[in-house]
Amino acid sequence: NAGGTPNQDTFPGNPQYRITASEDCSCSVVLTQKNIKLDYIGIYAISIGSSNTKLKSKPRSRDICAKVKNFSNSKNCTLEFDLKRNESVIVIPCTYEVNTEGSFNIMIFVEKDFSVKIYNEQE
Repeated sequence: NAGGTPNQDTFPGNPQYRITASEDCSCSVVLTQKNIKLDYIGIYAISIGSSNTKLKSKPRSRDICAKVKNFSNSKNCTLEFDLKRNESVIVIPCTYEVNTEGSFNIMIFVEKDFSVKIYNEQE
């Protein structure tokens, strides 16, 4: 789904990846578009504390712990942020425009042990 940015009610319809680290550490997320036609893409990291559920509504501004500075129509987009021990962050790749769907690869790099939960549309 292509839910656009956090100021859209449709934002929770974007793909969601919950990341939880075993220790305080840094995280890097790289989003790569597969399409020949490049869309304006970005990545947000939403703090959800110890919750283990997907984001179901627009996030509050204070819960956005990291975001790309500018949406770009480049092939790759990178976001770096810090993870706290045993606290979860939902990483959400998105397009700037609502209903602009595309194929992508996402790579997540964390310097300590971590887990990732991929939420599908039915959850």
